Amino acid sequence: MGHSTYIVRRPSQIQALATPTRLEIVEMLQVHGAASISEIAESLGRRPDSLYYHVRILQKVGLLQETAKRPRNRTYEAVYDLPGRPLKIDYRLSDRRIRKGLVRLISSLLRNTARDFHRAVESRPLVAEGPCRQLWGARLKGRVTRSQLREINAHLHRIGEILTTPTAAHPNAELMAATFVVLPLNRESTKNEGLRSPARSRTRDPGEPIPGGRGSARPGFLRAIPGGPLHRRRPGRFRMARRC
Repeated sequence: MGHSTYIVRRPSQIQALATPTRLEIVEMLQVHGAASISEIAESLGRRPDSLYYHVRILQKVGLLQETAKRPRNRTYEAVYDLPGRPLKIDYRLSDRRIRKGLVRLISSLLRNTARDFHRAVESRPLVAEGPCRQLWGARLKGRVTRSQLREINAHLHRIGEILTTPTAAHPNAELMAATFVVLPLNRESTKNEGLRSPARSRTRDPGEPIPGGRGSARPGFLRAIPGGPLHRRRPGRFRMARRC
């Protein structure tokens, strides 16, 4: 379809993307262009009938568009494409539905990455060092200044440009994937949020105020995270954090 950037703005669109299979469909169309369900299934190694539901969901929220019909086996099949490329997420964190969808979306991205990493290391010999390194995984922590943060973002932006810019056919071109997550860390805010799995939540003592109820101090989402996109002053009230 279009070759201009498409901004994913609606919470329903982010929720629709927050599924590993739908992410695969969107990524396949991003790389290969318009395709029918049978072609998408062949590329992903799946059965076509397992994709119809996901294609309908993506089409319903406007992330897939039917661009043509072409003959196939005495009938016609629909051809689908993205509304634009690349797709970019609008991180409108003041909207609770978008925050919730982003958490699910990143979880699905990491699941797909873990699966692809496992397939890569088991499939064939890979170059794991040097300038032509093909496989790399790391988690790094460190304190950065504003100027260093701008530098990090510039490098990641350039990586995104390389991977999403169409490249002419080349005998040495190889399909690659890069997954990255950048976020601020603050031990105090994590402790105050009381992040626990539901199964391990402690029993509330008799007479203890209910979190968020009267007489209790309700911790704010992303509260006191330096450099984060949002700071919260009161429950339900957000202001944009200072930009670089």
